[in-house]
Amino acid sequence: MKHAIITMLLLIPSAVFAGSSSVDQSRIAVQGMAGEAATSRVRVTNTDTKPLRYELSAADSFRERVSANPPRFSLAPGESKDVVLRFRMPEVTQAAHVTLVSSDLRQRSALKVSSGIRIPVELITAQVAGASRPPGASTPRAPITLPNPWHVAVYAVDGMLVIVAAYLVRRRKGESHGHNYQISFV
Repeated sequence: MKHAIITMLLLIPSAVFAGSSSVDQSRIAVQGMAGEAATSRVRVTNTDTKPLRYELSAADSFRERVSANPPRFSLAPGESKDVVLRFRMPEVTQAAHVTLVSSDLRQRSALKVSSGIRIPVELITAQVAGASRPPGASTPRAPITLPNPWHVAVYAVDGMLVIVAAYLVRRRKGESHGHNYQISFV
């Protein structure tokens, strides 16, 4: 308990380093053709009283689809900047989010405190009206992924154990019903 109180007292001063910011869009919807690049603009404003450093963050599954120009930047109090977000459009419509992470530019401690604004993003892949696939054209398929060899081994051992257990149960049932026994009353 004593260590928890000391830790809390050490972390309370670092909470003042988290900054506040605003963006001009609460949601981003981008339309484009599959595989091509599409862009959107977001205006970021430092609403805090101290200079802040900004960086774009995205989930691992979405990170390769989004980039920002500039990728990192700093803003003085009250200053604004337009950031261009570039998206590589997926084959089908996809929803995710990006986070604009801000931290105090003056912060020098090893413990970094940041805050972020999470912006929902919807990448809408355009479909051409009336377009159809030519006869004989196949539907694009996802690549076949093989299971992990360790999973295959575990499933094989489990299957063998089920077969052995079924055999032993069947054998025991046969013995308990009087099979293989000769009873004579003399």
